[in-house]
Amino acid sequence: RLVYRAVARTGCRAVAALRRRRARANVRVGAQMVYVYILQSVDGEHFYVGGTQELRGRLAKHNAGEVRHTRKLKPWRMKTPI
Repeated sequence: RLVYRAVARTGCRAVAALRRRRARANVRVGAQMVYVYILQSVDGEHFYVGGTQELRGRLAKHNAGEVRHTRKLKPWRMKTPI
């Protein structure tokens, strides 16, 4: 709930997507946890919600332009890992 309040305060439209993906944060894949994360563009106007097993590597891929949906709005910073 705390995350939802923090996201709602930012005026982010990612709240609905975060709620849909909330269950994934508790799912085990092998021996690793799946994390849900919210990225915020450096300009502060855009948000992206995703899921991964490795947060640092995934953020690096977003900032390197390897992810099609976030390529045009890079660089990104990690707003909220869950």
